[in-house]
Amino acid sequence: MKIRFLSSVPCALTIGGEYFGITDDFERFAEISLKDNLFACFSPQNALPLGVFLNDRLFFSPPEGVEAYLLRDGAALYARDFPPRSSEVRITAQERFVSDLITVYFQGGLHVSLETAKGFSVAPLAHYYEHATIKKRDGLFFIEGNNALCIFNASGKKLFDGEILSYRAEKGTLHTISPFRSGAALPCFGKQTDGQGAGGAEAGDKPLLHDEWAVTEDDCYLIGRTATGGKASAHEAYDFFERYRLGLDVTDFLAKDLTDKKEELSAFLGDISYVFPCDDENECGVLRKKGERVFEADYFRAEYDNGRICDLKKT
Repeated sequence: MKIRFLSSVPCALTIGGEYFGITDDFERFAEISLKDNLFACFSPQNALPLGVFLNDRLFFSPPEGVEAYLLRDGAALYARDFPPRSSEVRITAQERFVSDLITVYFQGGLHVSLETAKGFSVAPLAHYYEHATIKKRDGLFFIEGNNALCIFNASGKKLFDGEILSYRAEKGTLHTISPFRSGAALPCFGKQTDGQGAGGAEAGDKPLLHDEWAVTEDDCYLIGRTATGGKASAHEAYDFFERYRLGLDVTDFLAKDLTDKKEELSAFLGDISYVFPCDDENECGVLRKKGERVFEADYFRAEYDNGRICDLKKT
């Protein structure tokens, strides 16, 4: 089986005890026989390694920190989250609001503790909240990270967590501007689309999401979304699927026959977790969640009439 190896940070990869090379978010691959039950190990510089046995069970239940993608020509393994080396306790941010004490600290990973009149709770945080600013607005706690925002209520429930460029909070409403693709986006499967390589959008003209969220004491949900700026990619098919995944209006991509069949189109395409481009710019891959940390790919080819998509076929 052709297996691609990717990682969120540069890693030394060994397979069966032999050094294979350096992995990052651009694919390296090898032909592997799953019957050999080889052990693959991703070793980063500043964290503990992640190891996986390359066998059939891997694609049903990959270990914590590793995601598995089932593709038409094989599979991919993405080492996303690595356990930290240090277990020391280190406070990185802390604020007191009368009787409420909010602390961001590091202990084997980044966490936030909330001591409020409603009790005590602890929750994990992503690495971009290490140097956080903590604010309180309308009874909610806003933790501002490096281009990221997390919101908790006084009971410790996480209401919002996402990468953003800026935000504006009003009573009952949150307005955010964020990158077109989230931090959970898929690693590159051999073709870049975000302006860093052939087929990408022009630098400085990348699209942005403008979201409006309704915020209550116990919930936060999306009530409006628009996009500004250029295209996500010069590849029309990829741009269409990425906008569809994000719930944006895709009318301008569609011929009239498909515009009149939006409900049937949504039922045909289904829920999409990730989108990735193919070598053929009229073809696009989509990933659907199959299980915990397991995703399976479908592939679609777009056919055009006068520059608009008139048909979509599974390939």
